[in-house]
Parts: sequence; structure tokens; C-alpha cells
Amino acid sequence: KFLFLNGRTRPHRKYMIEKMRDAGLLDHALWTNLDTTPVYHYEYQTDLLNRASTIQLLPNQYEVERYHSNIHDQFEHSFVKHELFNNQWGDVYIRAEPYIDTYFSLISETVFDYPYSLRSEKIYKPIAMGHPFVAVANRGFYRDLRNTGFQTFHTLIDESFDLIDNNQDRLDRIATVVRDLCASDLDEFLVAAQSISKYNQQHMAELGTQIRQEFSDRFWQFLQHQ
Repeated sequence: KFLFLNGRTRPHRKYMIEKMRDAGLLDHALWTNLDTTPVYHYEYQTDLLNRASTIQLLPNQYEVERYHSNIHDQFEHSFVKHELFNNQWGDVYIRAEPYIDTYFSLISETVFDYPYSLRSEKIYKPIAMGHPFVAVANRGFYRDLRNTGFQTFHTLIDESFDLIDNNQDRLDRIATVVRDLCASDLDEFLVAAQSISKYNQQHMAELGTQIRQEFSDRFWQFLQHQ
């Protein structure tokens, strides 16, 4: 039903993995967990964070082909991302099949409990693929994404969690939204989300061109004011 990629262990990622597990949704997802390092966060429900973690990789047919030879049962470290991706930034590569075979992406962004947004490759990959998304991110992430010219799916998904201050409450609300979405008619959802996804895909291409054209002048102006 959804694509749920997790690299380095972070408290909000571990929490969401366990919430999805308790809801029985991991069995209906393409998902990864590339780090078994224990985590702690004073705000979050500790029994979820204290559960043991296991490495979860994508099946071969969904992983980028250049990394197939690195998919095996035994890794040397608890954080296997570097071994899997040959110490490269393997996250930058996109294979279409995981997006084609799922209805939406559940994005666990890098930043969750900071008072600012960081839009990493994690959100831009589904946008590039024309894939609907639910983002596990900081308060105001959706607001900031819209201010950059992108559209979100508020007509189809209850995105009011974006304005919840308490981090655990925001996580719990996102988990509820994902459960509700998975229980809905996802074929109908995908059709309804298509125009927004296509708009975002086009806007990303145009924004990338604009940023490349403006970057040198804007960076020079930044340096002049330091």
C-alpha cells in the first residue's frame, strides 16, 4: 500500500515504524530500516523506542541494480547503509518500481523536532516520481513546502497534524492519518491525487532550473553580507 524508507535510526523514525507495526501496516508496505542502533527521546513513548530493531532491506527487484551484490544477510555494522551503498550517497538514485507498485510514500524526513524545515532528497524523490506522500516531519513542514510553490494533498488527506506543536501528538496523528488512508479506496485516492502529483513534478523541474540560474548571484550576495 505504501513505500516507507528509513535509513539512519532517529527517534521519530523508530516510533513510526513501531506504530505501523502495531497497526499491522508493515505487512502491507515496502519498507526499509538500515540501522539497529538504540535510540531514546524524552518526549516519546519509551516502550516503542525500547523494542529491538532488525535490518529490513528492499527486495532485490526494488533496489537499485548497482547495489544488488551488496544485499546479503550478514553486515558488519548496526548501520548498514554504507555497506549497502558502497560508501556512496546511494539515496540519490531512484528506481521506478517501488513507486509504481505502491499508492503513496510515507516520508520520514531527517528533521522532526526542530523549529525549522529541512527538505531533503526524502521528499523530493516521491515528488520527482509523481507519487503522493504523507510526511513525518517538523511542525510547519507542509506550510513551508507550500510556500515554495508545491501543492499538498489537504483535499484528500487531513494534514492538520502539520500544526501540532507536541511532537508525540504529531506522530500519533500522522499514524492515524496513514491508517485511515490505508483503509480507504486507494485506487480512488490515486486517481484523485494525480493532478497534484503531476503539478508538483513539473514545479520541481522548473524550480530546479530557476535555482541553478540564480544560485551564483544569490550566493555571492550572501557572502557579501557576512
